[in-house]
Amino acid sequence: MELLAVELLPAEECDNAFVVGVFSLLDTMLGIPLDKALESISLPETVVNALLHHTGVLAPFLELAKACESADDQLFATTAES
Repeated sequence: MELLAVELLPAEECDNAFVVGVFSLLDTMLGIPLDKALESISLPETVVNALLHHTGVLAPFLELAKACESADDQLFATTAES
């Protein structure tokens, strides 16, 4: 996600994009809901918005990363275009 964001966002948001990408599967890794996993971690609002609410400047990058991981070429193409 960081590499996708580097062309479009300020450096600070690129760092946040990296965090979103890393934490996007935290619930799966820990076996608990994502909101519970993030309760004890202080994160920037843009990171929380993308991870929990699918909103904000980083949400489209997360959506694209998930589409890429889905192995659904049509979903990936559609998401990349949007």
